[in-house]
Amino acid sequence: MRDEIDAISTTVLVVADSETDRTLVSGFLTAAHPEWTVLSVSAAARGLEILGRQSVTAVVADMFLSEMSGEKFLQEVSRRFPSVPVTLITSLGNDEMAARSMELGAANYLPKNTLADNLVPAVDEMLRGTREAAVVREVLSHLVHSRTTFRIDSELKQIQVLLQLIREQLQMLQMLQSHEVRQVTDAVHQALMNAYIHGSRTNAKQSPAGSEVIEVEFSFCTDRVCISVTDEGSGFDTSRFHRDVKSKTGHGFCIMHRHMDCIEFNERGNRISLTKELTRQATLRR
Repeated sequence: MRDEIDAISTTVLVVADSETDRTLVSGFLTAAHPEWTVLSVSAAARGLEILGRQSVTAVVADMFLSEMSGEKFLQEVSRRFPSVPVTLITSLGNDEMAARSMELGAANYLPKNTLADNLVPAVDEMLRGTREAAVVREVLSHLVHSRTTFRIDSELKQIQVLLQLIREQLQMLQMLQSHEVRQVTDAVHQALMNAYIHGSRTNAKQSPAGSEVIEVEFSFCTDRVCISVTDEGSGFDTSRFHRDVKSKTGHGFCIMHRHMDCIEFNERGNRISLTKELTRQATLRR
């Protein structure tokens, strides 16, 4: 019964400059799922307008749009409507572009010459993932305390993956507003890059290649989110943090100071702890 309700209420928005592409994509989706509502528009701005005024389950958008790039459109959807998954389509795709689109938040990336075979399965899988994530969010909304510790290699790829994992955890836990999730993620990103550039790497000459480790502890309770980042470097003069914030010369420190409610260092200066207090509204939602 639940699947039937979801199917009947499914609305897919198609955004593409080309009328041929809109007709093709809409046709594939409607033929496979006649019970769905499929809307199509030629302009990104019009697509954002529809997303803002009615319930849309998923979006299929061309990577190349005349008035707004597909990347920009994807960023706007991710920022303003984070629960709506987006599949990008393009005739000029490559592995680098696919990786970039997924990094920006696309759920799928499909070359146009594969749409006949891959579009419907990709959208079906995307919607299954969205519904499963909704169930997970509902369960996690009842979680009152959690603490997780990661020990990753000091490598950009692992830092990127961990940052994405933290962002997704914050979104699923529904503890913060969407703009606060971005703020916390930005602050943690700065702390991780500080550990990567100025922390572990300071011992690179003394340590075997690839031996540096960054430890990240992510915890939350009903009134706050705490994330600490510890590296294996020699640390730094923590008074520099206050000097850089006041002089506005430390860009990363300024971001952390602006977005977080409390920032603390250990005595050695190789561990930074970031705390974000939960608003009363966020606490009540739980």
